[in-house]
Amino acid sequence: MRTVLVANSTTSHKNIAGSHKKITGQISEPLRICICLFFLLGYSQTDASDDQIYSLQGKTMGTTFSIRYRTEAEIKPEEVQENIEQLLKSINQVMSTYIPDSELSIFNQSQSTDWQKASDELVFVISTAQKISELTDGAFDVTVGPLVNLWNFGPNKKQGVPTQAEIKNALGSVGYQLMEYRESPPGIKKNNPGLYVDLSAIAKGYAVDRVAEKLNELKIKNFLIEIGGEIRTQGAKTENGFWKVAIEKPDPETHNSIKEILKFNNQAIATSGNYRNFHLIDGKLFSHTINPKTGNPVEHKTISVSVIGESCMKCDAWATALSVLPAEKSIAIAKSQKLKVLLIEKKGTGQILSATDSYLKHPKIEMSSKQTKKTASPPNLVVLFLVIGIFGIAIIGMAVGVIFSNRCIKGSCGGLSQFQSEDGKSACELCSTPPEECENRKAILENQQS
Repeated sequence: MRTVLVANSTTSHKNIAGSHKKITGQISEPLRICICLFFLLGYSQTDASDDQIYSLQGKTMGTTFSIRYRTEAEIKPEEVQENIEQLLKSINQVMSTYIPDSELSIFNQSQSTDWQKASDELVFVISTAQKISELTDGAFDVTVGPLVNLWNFGPNKKQGVPTQAEIKNALGSVGYQLMEYRESPPGIKKNNPGLYVDLSAIAKGYAVDRVAEKLNELKIKNFLIEIGGEIRTQGAKTENGFWKVAIEKPDPETHNSIKEILKFNNQAIATSGNYRNFHLIDGKLFSHTINPKTGNPVEHKTISVSVIGESCMKCDAWATALSVLPAEKSIAIAKSQKLKVLLIEKKGTGQILSATDSYLKHPKIEMSSKQTKKTASPPNLVVLFLVIGIFGIAIIGMAVGVIFSNRCIKGSCGGLSQFQSEDGKSACELCSTPPEECENRKAILENQQS
């Protein structure tokens, strides 16, 4: 299960893509009409009263990010996009295990057990991780990296199921107690030269929090940020309104099927699930969630945990920690830490839901039975089919006109003659029809019309 954005049928927004390509050339009138119709239909779900909602998308941390915001500030969306992408790039350069020269990768490659200089943000994330490790007796452990790699869920790929000897060997360098940190001067230290830190269970949440800080710096006060399913909101989508966040129904055979829709104003939510990211080896499923104590993927019945709080970084870490532990223990810890938690277990062909009292009190949107069962399909697919149909009708209409009026269609060769290459020559050379045949056809048509 993951958290997803809920598209509001009355929300107008402007899409600013992460990359841009300039395309030049002429467009025939029927195609121009269809393209215009496509965009009109695409925005037909919008309302002009909400025209200050912008939408930004891009890629980061091996996944995608999406930001929707409403602002009265005089700042161009392109400038917001640039600021966000630069920030996410800098975070990746600190915490990625996939970038060989990132700050974390350099630390992992070192065999030194001396104190090593570290950035304030790396120490901040590691210190948060260590505190949650202590509260969960090591269920959350960022030193689990060797086991993640051993089970083929990290950057270092390995085939097949690891042997017990390999697992035992990896466990020798796993344990949050084997790493130390200090805030002044900022630094981190290995107590075992083979220590390998993997921040994938906390870094995305941290990045969400940093993006929120950046948007506030840019005078943007109403926003919803999502990175790889981890979400944080501030303010509201509309005046006196809220943001809608859906919790996906944990079903590996469907996508975007909704379990619940929550109202959000100034909260974050993170979800950890075991039903999509797994390996199937010799007919057995192996979850990507590794138990740091046993060295093996978890085998209990918990399939999804969602955590709501103020910090997306902490929600991210807690969701992983509670996915490692058995359901009863997870709920007990969640209650003791006053966390808003929804936990879903698999039971036969059905599911069991457990939640803390604070989660049950969170404002939700009532859903009809059709909404809970219906799997959402991309609205643009419907638009695409409609556009193709209209385009086909336009072509048929043109053909009928030719038949009854005995007139040629301008550019019937496909319109290549209207385009020119960089050297100014006609693009007719791209056509497979011999030039002399085109000339003969042209002469015959001219004779018929005269």
